[in-house]
Amino acid sequence: MKKNFTASLFFTLLSLVASAQTTTSIPDNYPSLGRGIRPLGMGNAFLSMKGTDDNALYYNPAAINDFDRNIDFRMPSPIVDFNTGMIDTVKDVFDLADDLDKETSDSGKTTTFNTFFNNHVGDFNSVNLLLPFFGVQHKRIAASVVLDSRSTISLRNRAFPNFELKTRNDGGVIVGGAHGFFFDDLQVGAAVKFLYRVGLEEIITMNDILAGSLDSQIGLDQWKKGFGVGGDVGVKYKVYDFESSVMEFLQPTVAATWQDVGNTRFSGGAPNTRQSMSAGFGIHPELGPAQFSILADFREINQKQDLMKKMHAGVEARFKELLFTETAIRGGVNQGYPTAGLSLDWPVFGIDVAFYGEEVGKTTRQKAVYHLATALNFVF
Repeated sequence: MKKNFTASLFFTLLSLVASAQTTTSIPDNYPSLGRGIRPLGMGNAFLSMKGTDDNALYYNPAAINDFDRNIDFRMPSPIVDFNTGMIDTVKDVFDLADDLDKETSDSGKTTTFNTFFNNHVGDFNSVNLLLPFFGVQHKRIAASVVLDSRSTISLRNRAFPNFELKTRNDGGVIVGGAHGFFFDDLQVGAAVKFLYRVGLEEIITMNDILAGSLDSQIGLDQWKKGFGVGGDVGVKYKVYDFESSVMEFLQPTVAATWQDVGNTRFSGGAPNTRQSMSAGFGIHPELGPAQFSILADFREINQKQDLMKKMHAGVEARFKELLFTETAIRGGVNQGYPTAGLSLDWPVFGIDVAFYGEEVGKTTRQKAVYHLATALNFVF
């Protein structure tokens, strides 16, 4: 009896310590809005890429200046980005809520929660949905109406039973503009984001379960909602070739961005987005029918995290149109984990697919999660 009481007291104290934490250990994603399939397929390195699609608005607004002078209206379909374990975990969370409601004793609830935790300990599952409802592109300006939803469930702490939830759902308008100097070799751009955010970040412990129902912890009434306005700035420079045939062939480009300048803050207690400073370098040689882009980015320079988590590199080989089809193959390394991607583009629509790994732990090589992302795009 004394042994059971001591164990119960020990786990209660651990739960109280955990419940005192205000944030989870789930890392933020960058860019904070609009992570694209094309960049993810090449290690999420994209800062020095020439602007040809929606990604320019989200990764480096300076690349807007690369767009054609013709106005393009775009109606992209949703980008769905997930790891398969998320499906089973979400189902089990709903089952856990039902099972806890049926239990009338603390010991029964403790056993139910421990069973759920033991079945999923070590899991880290997430699902992301990016839906640009409508977009317009021009050499001087670009805009998009967008919905970006990211949700994560983490059960990584083996010291005591608990799980972490983090979800951020943004809807709004992003407008960007850019201008070129020195025959467009130097490009400078900026973007403004007008967003409404609905979010939740919670650590659910045994103490929370015994104190009340799971619905009272993660129900919609607990979600924080508010408006926010954020800004990004970027610069991209095509290095002067110094009349060198090698430099002219490589077309080296350097770039830098400052995203969510000064932190994007939201009203109503909705979670804010930390500012992020990044720099990148790339070369863009053309060999026969293939246009290559080889990029390396050093991201989140201003944030405290392991060096490897800041590193992104990738390559894209885009082949000129053959049988009315333009093909692109991608590969890269994202925070030390492999990535791959494929695009098939036709005159009015195209399909993009990416497979990538990313670090979800606080330190390098602590925990890797692999995702599959896909989208179908239309242009008219």
